Amino acid sequence: MKEHMILGENCIYSTDCEKTGLNNNVLVCGGSGSGKTMSIFEPRLLETKNSSVIAIVSKRRVVTKYTFLLKERGYEILDLNFINPLEGNCSYDPLAYVRSYTDITFLAKSIVKADPQKDRSNADPYWDEAATSLLSAEISYILMTKDKPTFSDVLKLHNTIVLREGNGTIKTSLDSKFDNLASKDPNCFAVSCWKSFKNLPISTAGCVFGVLNTTMDTIFSPELR
Repeated sequence: MKEHMILGENCIYSTDCEKTGLNNNVLVCGGSGSGKTMSIFEPRLLETKNSSVIAIVSKRRVVTKYTFLLKERGYEILDLNFINPLEGNCSYDPLAYVRSYTDITFLAKSIVKADPQKDRSNADPYWDEAATSLLSAEISYILMTKDKPTFSDVLKLHNTIVLREGNGTIKTSLDSKFDNLASKDPNCFAVSCWKSFKNLPISTAGCVFGVLNTTMDTIFSPELR
C-alpha cells in the first residue's frame, strides 16, 4: 500500500525512496501554535498504512485521536506514558539494556543527576558521586543475584536499607547479603562499590544515603514504580 508525505498544498511526495531518490527526512521549524502538528504531523499519521512509526508527542489528544484509526489498519500501538504511567500499555526498564559495568555506572549517575538544577549548583560533587557508587552497588547486586532482574527489584532492595551505628562502624540491613556475595567473589564490582560506602564515617554515610534516598523518592513515583 503506497504512502505519501504531505508537506503543504500541492506538495505531496511519495515515500518510496527508490522512486524519488529522497531520504524522507524532514525538519520542521516553527514556534508554538504555528501549526506543526496539524499541518505536518497529523497528515503523516493519516497517510501511514504500512510504515512503522515512533511518535514523541506532548499532546495526548493526538494519541487519543489516532489510536483507533491505526488499530483498524492492523497496527499494534505501544503507548509509553511518562506523565500518567498507569494510562499507558507498556513500560521501560533500563536494566534490560545494561551490558557492562560502564552501563551500570552510567545508569546510576543518570538517576542521581536527573535533577537538571544539580548541574547549575555549586554543591560539592562528592555527594552525588558517592550516591552514584551506592546505587551502582545496589544495581550490581540485583544483576548478580536475580534470574530476571528488573529495576523494580533495585527499588525494593533500596527500600529495605536501614543504617545504624555499631562500635563506630556502619551496620546496615544489607550487610549479610553483600557478605555472602563477597564470599563468592570478593573483587566483584558490587562488593567494591558497597565497601566504598561501608568504609565511610556513619555521619557521612547517612548524608550519602539521604542524597540517594531523596532522589529515588522524587523520581520514582508510585505510579512509575
